[in-house]
Amino acid sequence: YIDYTGTISHNILKDPKLNNLKKIRSSLEKEGITTSGTLGFSNNYSFGIQREIAEKLNIKKMSDLKDHASKLRIGMNYEFSNRADGIRAVERFYDFTFGEIKTFSYSLGYSSIDHNKIDILVVYTTDAKLYQNSDLLLLVDDKNFFPRYDPLILFRQEIIENEKIKQVFKECEDAITNELMQKMNYLVEIKKWGFHEVASAFLEDTLEDKRDENRSVFRFDLMTLTIEHFYLVMVSTLAAIFLGVPFGLLAFYFPRIGRFILMAGELLQTIPSLALLSFFIPLLGLGMKTALMALFLYALLPIIRTTYTGLISIDPSLAEVAQATLPSKKSQLFEVQLKMAFPSILSGIKLSTVFNVGNATLAAFIGAGGLGRAIVTGLTVNDTGLILEGTIPASLMAIMFHLFFTFLEKRVVKWPQNKG
Repeated sequence: YIDYTGTISHNILKDPKLNNLKKIRSSLEKEGITTSGTLGFSNNYSFGIQREIAEKLNIKKMSDLKDHASKLRIGMNYEFSNRADGIRAVERFYDFTFGEIKTFSYSLGYSSIDHNKIDILVVYTTDAKLYQNSDLLLLVDDKNFFPRYDPLILFRQEIIENEKIKQVFKECEDAITNELMQKMNYLVEIKKWGFHEVASAFLEDTLEDKRDENRSVFRFDLMTLTIEHFYLVMVSTLAAIFLGVPFGLLAFYFPRIGRFILMAGELLQTIPSLALLSFFIPLLGLGMKTALMALFLYALLPIIRTTYTGLISIDPSLAEVAQATLPSKKSQLFEVQLKMAFPSILSGIKLSTVFNVGNATLAAFIGAGGLGRAIVTGLTVNDTGLILEGTIPASLMAIMFHLFFTFLEKRVVKWPQNKG
């Protein structure tokens, strides 16, 4: 996969001294991994300042901010405001302090500076909005605080024995300039091209010919995403039903154990969805398994609780009649108790299913697919159409499940009560 030199040295290998490709490659090879040469462009951090302010204060490089930073407003994404080598480290290194620091989703940064909400924006040097934008001046990192973020291909050492792969990697080296990367990002984010369209145009050398051509914002295969999303919801919810109902029975028949089960379920519900996904990544890796496990755990509590609630809510006189007329506890359970608790159990299943439709959109963050892919991509490239492409089908799916269970409640729930 493709990664950046700065990310590899600082975040993966956690050694800032690995400041060139030779050192990085030598360290990686100890783990059976190596790299291609760099691809040409650099996606570095930079400070973009409003050109009018820069000219007025004679600011051209980052060290020029020392006498002016306290009067300027700077904006950045949440990551840069919190990381160890982020804004506070920059201030210490260059010995200045900004007057105001604002954080927001990265896609809102350029809008903030366009509307004069900030004076300086922390940018990436391949940003789409830097292409054809003359209002921002990128300050020179004259003391070399930021590491270089040069992209390269990481791969297992043994695959380089394949000559065809080796040749492909060789052709990728120094193939993309910064301006060309900005242009391709511009086509996706501003002109609404699909990723595959931009890649194809790059390979065919037709980017210049088609640069100003607008495209439809709906670029994903909605059927595939919907099927993936439905699979995530159904498998996780069915697993929660098969375990949640027995746990609810256990909580009913053994109250001491039941308190622990309900408390554990409530504790799981307090963990944010993304945090729960992150917890399972080291255990199960990225992808479908991790997403299914997290969704399964989130679906458990409503089913356990409504099963338990349905059982303890049964009229004691009916329980006594069942004990007197039915020969075994098994008969009492299946002929009376579960039938009487069925409406409550069904409401828990309904709640878990509808919630899981929404939670499943987060699976895209760990590569598990689903409608969240369109939402996450739309947020990344600030594309409302893409966000809606994932949001609308997910909302419709939640409504369909709601209507389905409402129908069951009206048509089926009466049956076990009447039969009982």
